[in-house]
Amino acid sequence: MTDGFSFYWRNASVTLAEAGIGFAVGNALAVATAGLVLLAPWLERLATQLAVITYCLPLIAIGPVIFAVAGPPISGEPSMTAAVLAGLSVYFVTVVTTIQGLKAADPSGLDVIAVAGGNRFHQLVKVQLITAVPYIFTALKIAAPASVLGAILGEFVGGVDSGLGPAMVSAQETLNVDRLWALALVAVLVAGAAYAVIALAGRLATPWAGKES
Repeated sequence: MTDGFSFYWRNASVTLAEAGIGFAVGNALAVATAGLVLLAPWLERLATQLAVITYCLPLIAIGPVIFAVAGPPISGEPSMTAAVLAGLSVYFVTVVTTIQGLKAADPSGLDVIAVAGGNRFHQLVKVQLITAVPYIFTALKIAAPASVLGAILGEFVGGVDSGLGPAMVSAQETLNVDRLWALALVAVLVAGAAYAVIALAGRLATPWAGKES
């Protein structure tokens, strides 16, 4: 690499912060949406359509709109525009996969809860969520690198002065090809590391799922 470690870490840490915010909020909303669908099945079509809309939105096009609402960040701080785009990048896959996992619950387990006097909420918490955990971690593995990409795209319009996105733009404008490729490699490594961390967490949290987690 053509620059010191501090240069790449300073920029990568900003992007990671933005991706982390979007990853946490986007996936939390996605899991909550899936749970709500199970409690109120009539909402499934609406929730699915909403997820599809977020997936089809051209992030680079709506970035300026989000920036106009969120405003510029404090110098050196994460961009809320980038965080929002990171969240949008993960919402669809987590909603769809979580709903699939919740629906995969063993009917006999649901019947036991019902016979014991439980309602839909008890079935969701005691049976369906446990069944869905491996599915959720599968979605999170995909969402982790997607959130990094969403954050980088958001940085192009997010008014930040640091991060992998603006660093790439600066390298491109100054025709610093070595730095540009090094930053691209760092972005790939960050996304890959995020995937690996979630995959490891999934294996530890769902040992019964084996390779399917």
